[in-house]
Amino acid sequence: TINLRYCGEITDEAVMSLAENCHGLTMIYLWGCGKITDKAIMYLAENCRGLTMIYLNGCGEITREGVAEVKKLLPKAEVYH
Repeated sequence: TINLRYCGEITDEAVMSLAENCHGLTMIYLWGCGKITDKAIMYLAENCRGLTMIYLNGCGEITREGVAEVKKLLPKAEVYH
């Protein structure tokens, strides 16, 4: 589990680096991380297949389409947006 709630300076690159190095991640809190986009959450879903919960509330750059794609990759995960 990693909690990055309200870390407004977190970027796609930071989330992607995290995904590359934390394959066993099961939960991630990204509430209020306004710089994160669909690109980052897709990369996270592709590289952290054990994710069961993803919190994206307040991530204004993430689209419904991006969330739908993450749900396709991780059908058992709960994604809050």
